[in-house]
Amino acid sequence: MKEIWFIRHGESMANAGFKTTNHATISLTEKGKEQAIKVSEEITKKPDLIVLSKFSRTHETADPTFKKFNGTKIEILNLHEYNYLAEDRCIDLTPKERKPLVEDYFNRCDANFVDGIGAESFVEFHRRIIASLKELETKKDEFIVVFTHGNVMRLIWQFITENPQSIDDSTMKDFYRLTKSLAIPNTKIIKTTFDKNGWNIFEI
Repeated sequence: MKEIWFIRHGESMANAGFKTTNHATISLTEKGKEQAIKVSEEITKKPDLIVLSKFSRTHETADPTFKKFNGTKIEILNLHEYNYLAEDRCIDLTPKERKPLVEDYFNRCDANFVDGIGAESFVEFHRRIIASLKELETKKDEFIVVFTHGNVMRLIWQFITENPQSIDDSTMKDFYRLTKSLAIPNTKIIKTTFDKNGWNIFEI
């Protein structure tokens, strides 16, 4: 049996309400860096593999864990955050200022809609995350720690607990419901296992 922990990154500048320019390079706040140290203390067994997304806030969050378990393998998978808004529409906006754009996007509830350059549809996001899970399934490592993002973890939750048979507007609507109902605070850990019977969540 393979044990895989999914950990949301520490508090970022966007989480704290600041304006941001590039979704991929948003850094942690001082509070986020402290959270990263605390979550490293919760990992008492050396991981066989540490997985990061390509976004820098997961790298910053993983740093104390990597230093604690020096020499652990690191790999980057396509487990970065859901890019549903066009990049040029989000430059220098706070989360509060982006909120109407977010609501418009999800109220449309079109799983194939792409908002613009740098954005992805829900279908593309879903396929990207499931493809990354399939990569994790093939790893020989028995204990894997994955530093990722809130919406990624919600989609993984949906995949494991609801097992949707298609990726469509209804699946997207159910996912949006999870963004409202499934709280995943910074450095939250969802612990899962994978074996011949599939995925299982054993602690959240």
